[in-house]
Amino acid sequence: MSLFRVIDQIDRGESPDELYDILHFPWLAFPSFLTLKLLRVANQRKLTLYQCLLLSQRELEEAFTAAGQTLEAEEWQKIQELWEKIQLFIQKNHTESLSQWFEEVISSDGFGFLSALQIQTNHFQLINQLNTLYDELKNLLKQNHQLKLSEFLETLAVYQEQKLSIQAENLNKSEESIFLSTVHSAKGMEWKHVFILGFVDKKWGNQRERNKLKLPNGILKNTDLSIKEKNEDERRLFYVALTRAKEQLYISYPEKIQQATLSDERFPSIFFAELQEIEEKLGKKILQRLDLTKIEEQADQFLVKLLNPAPKAVFTQEKERAFLQDLVKDFALSVTALNNYLRDPHTFLENNLLRVPRAKPVPMAFGTAVHKALELYWRSFQQTAKNPGEDFLLTQFKTELNREILTESDFADRLHYGQKVLRNYYQQVLEKSSPQIFALEKSYGSGRKILLGDIPLAGKIDRIDWLDRERRLVRVIDYKTGHNRSVNEIEAATKSSQKDFSERELALPASIRGPYKRQLIFYKLLLDLDRSLNPSLEVAEAVFDFVEPLDKEQSKVQPRVFQITQEEVEELKQLIKTVMAEIRSLAFLDPVEDERKTV
Repeated sequence: MSLFRVIDQIDRGESPDELYDILHFPWLAFPSFLTLKLLRVANQRKLTLYQCLLLSQRELEEAFTAAGQTLEAEEWQKIQELWEKIQLFIQKNHTESLSQWFEEVISSDGFGFLSALQIQTNHFQLINQLNTLYDELKNLLKQNHQLKLSEFLETLAVYQEQKLSIQAENLNKSEESIFLSTVHSAKGMEWKHVFILGFVDKKWGNQRERNKLKLPNGILKNTDLSIKEKNEDERRLFYVALTRAKEQLYISYPEKIQQATLSDERFPSIFFAELQEIEEKLGKKILQRLDLTKIEEQADQFLVKLLNPAPKAVFTQEKERAFLQDLVKDFALSVTALNNYLRDPHTFLENNLLRVPRAKPVPMAFGTAVHKALELYWRSFQQTAKNPGEDFLLTQFKTELNREILTESDFADRLHYGQKVLRNYYQQVLEKSSPQIFALEKSYGSGRKILLGDIPLAGKIDRIDWLDRERRLVRVIDYKTGHNRSVNEIEAATKSSQKDFSERELALPASIRGPYKRQLIFYKLLLDLDRSLNPSLEVAEAVFDFVEPLDKEQSKVQPRVFQITQEEVEELKQLIKTVMAEIRSLAFLDPVEDERKTV
């Protein structure tokens, strides 16, 4: 669907958000090194990738030369072929039915998507999913014969937003596959081999009674049933599971469950003992304990196969590695780049190293406007030593929001919400605040060079206030829009705050595990390394100043204050050195290494 969205956005005169993504699709056969060179030109000329593709051959050759690159004839040919094909299908979108257009786009004469699917190992599944999408399109066309591409995409966006899935036909291919089912759902079905997992007591039989009020036996009917009688329903269900196997039934259960430092013993189901009783009565061996030695010896291999992430865009060509080596040579590490690398090196590659041009999301545009309004508010306070007032703040916010690229509806929504939030923030915080400001928007990494050994660092601190001039104690402040996070969330001390963490993040020391906490520690490190400050400053407090209230029901705003220790700074230093060594060696290009790097 990324290709469809790109075509639709170009047709509507917009810059396509996902152009970079589709250029990496293998079926498009667009040279990855050419994409890298176009990105460099885009960054140097402050253009989007789309604008680069619109340049004439002469303009592009000049841009490549200025960037120290050469535009080869075959590369220009590739750009022309792509652009001509996109233009062709923009025209067809206005002259053909959407169903016909869909078929032509995916065909070999179009973008070759269908041909690419057919050579995949799971081509049955992929083509089935494609057909499901096409069937959905035809259903929509039945309701509206004049359905446009943009309307189709909007419908799919609603499905995605509402988490509505389009159910594909279950092909149930038997080759190299398994069928997962509950026992209830398996009724009436049979397989040659059936596996029953987790065959433990209280899961299969002897289930815990869920009555909130337990009455003495005999008060109500059936409360004095024997254990065997109480398990009758479960026993019948087990019989259903037994009889699903045509040839072989495998039953497994864990003897111990290990969670962190705790272990919990498990016992086999009561029905296992009953099977042994049946054996004795029949005088026939029906149970056989498997020798798991060979399986256990291969466990590491299976785990490695399961845990390895699917390969992403991997750059193996020598010229591409040389290109990236040039980018990392003088790369200044920011806390955002560090956090992206720890979460997903591929995200770091695209967002921080290649700096793929992307549209700014609405919440980010809102945050930018709020930050700028607060900066201008405090600059006025610095210059006049007077409170600029609520109207000044709201006017600056509206002006800055107007600079952001937003639709009319998004602008109206954000303006209304932002004025409400800032009015509340002003009345609770700004109106009675008269800080001794040391610096606003203190920036490092461009003109002001900060080094940790030979590692350049970069960053910008929203505000630095004096706490004690004589003792050189300061407070660093970072404004935050969006959800007001608790101290535990900021320190990543809760399971919910770690749900999107990579394995590497989870393995970090607790003091620097949270990305938000790392941000504050990073700011202290920047000031510690700033040699222009003589004598140096001591960061006594680090604050996240949340502009939005705790929740929609109450108006209270709540800053989060931290004291950063030198031990935390030292741990962050070590992490930075490790990460930068990997970045400089281009270790992030190896997908196998992504998840097993540790500090």
